Amino acid sequence: MVTEDYSTDRRVLAWFCDEIFHERFAKLSPQSHPMHVLESIEASSPAAARKALRMTLADFTEQSYDWPPDFVRLVDERLRGAGLPTLSELRYRLGKRMRKVLKRGVIDTEDDYYMLAGLASDRSASMTEADHALLARLLADYENRLRPQPPA
Repeated sequence: MVTEDYSTDRRVLAWFCDEIFHERFAKLSPQSHPMHVLESIEASSPAAARKALRMTLADFTEQSYDWPPDFVRLVDERLRGAGLPTLSELRYRLGKRMRKVLKRGVIDTEDDYYMLAGLASDRSASMTEADHALLARLLADYENRLRPQPPA
């Protein structure tokens, strides 16, 4: 989980859906709304629901890197006021996870793969060319491990 607590992560997702991305999701059918999709997954596989929730929060957090600092502060205040972890805390936790993967030098999980793939595709991120090259190598290594090997 992003915050080590499923119910907290779920409340954060609901908050983002209602407060930040409401216009985007208002255009969807009720069955396509992220909270409805999560509930459907929860009914069939709690493990898959945890994974989907973690990936969705990572996506939402990643999108926030383009937001102006004043807006981030406002979001932080509103999340704090709702008794939830702030966006800055979510960014820190996800960044900490990313640093662990980079230090380890290998992507072990699909979640980490998608987190780093999102970061690698964002050329506006403040990363050096060397960092982008490292990410590209780690992503390629992970993809190669998943690719079926021809019989020997």
